[in-house]
Amino acid sequence: MLCRSHVPPDGLSFDAKSHMKILSAVKEIEGELVRFAGELVRIKSVSGKEGDLAKRIEAEMRVLGYDEVFIDSIGNVVGRIGNGGKSIMFDSP
Repeated sequence: MLCRSHVPPDGLSFDAKSHMKILSAVKEIEGELVRFAGELVRIKSVSGKEGDLAKRIEAEMRVLGYDEVFIDSIGNVVGRIGNGGKSIMFDSP
């Protein structure tokens, strides 16, 4: 959960109003998030054989309207939204 004291590496922090907006937005889609997480954990994805999981994530990113989505040559799912000057990378072990 995000908290007011969280300070990301780039020095940005969340004020109380932003924090509440984020929590409210997450609460609105909580059921969908739980459903999707449940789908993901049911997909067999042992090390080196994560292709089906990657395809499911790729499909969801397309449904969500990402501008670009692809699975790279080593199996990473890569998505892009917008063209801004900042990039965010999410790496999940």
